[in-house]
Amino acid sequence: AGKCNLKCLSCPRGNMTDIKTDGLMSYNTYKKVFNKLRNDIPLLTKIELFSWGEPLLNEQLPEIIKLTEECIPCSVSTNLTCIDNLEEIVKSQPSEIHITVNGCEETYEVMMLGANWDKLIINLQLLSQLIEQYNSETRVLVKVYLYQFDNQIKKEKIIFGGKLNFVKRK
Repeated sequence: AGKCNLKCLSCPRGNMTDIKTDGLMSYNTYKKVFNKLRNDIPLLTKIELFSWGEPLLNEQLPEIIKLTEECIPCSVSTNLTCIDNLEEIVKSQPSEIHITVNGCEETYEVMMLGANWDKLIINLQLLSQLIEQYNSETRVLVKVYLYQFDNQIKKEKIIFGGKLNFVKRK
């Protein structure tokens, strides 16, 4: 993804005004790049389907994940605010989903301009339910960056009340 739906204060993409690319890679283009990577790097062990953009904006992401996972484990990093195709993404079984959370509650909404804390919690719960529903072995990493104004009570809330079930099932 060459575009993002947020303007995060700590992200170069959110702070750059003269970005020349703002698109999404098509499945066909990705397939060509993927095949070249596989041919040129025989010991390729992982593909990360993200870099300064929001991959969940790409409607073809589930197909891209399926193609990749047939040969090589892949990971997707997301702000988890665009969830229109979340079910299909979970069904495509990426090896990992990384979720970035900058701050909590009010701090989160300031640091990740355009995001909403309550929606994040709902989306995390939905992701957890979908992983359980499809018995997915996808590993979920919630990467939380806390700030000095996130007090101890807020830091404890970041665990989301222990209601998420991102434990790998056998």
